[in-house]
Amino acid sequence: MSRVEAVLEQLEPWFDERERAALEAACALAADGGAIDLPALLHAVETARAPAEARRIAASALRYRLGLPVVPGAPCRKGP
Repeated sequence: MSRVEAVLEQLEPWFDERERAALEAACALAADGGAIDLPALLHAVETARAPAEARRIAASALRYRLGLPVVPGAPCRKGP
């Protein structure tokens, strides 16, 4: 099983029943320091068969835990 699949498996209780512990466990697994295919992980979360709000929260939590911008996209420029 790949790490992406393992993270998605950890997320199932979050998607189904909003178990916060499952979301935290998935984030910890994703950030444990091993190599992980980030684009595949984020795409899998964003396209999972789950309510949109649960997917959005999971993607944001994973991005935060992995040190990525919480909201995808280019960062805003500050001043000239």
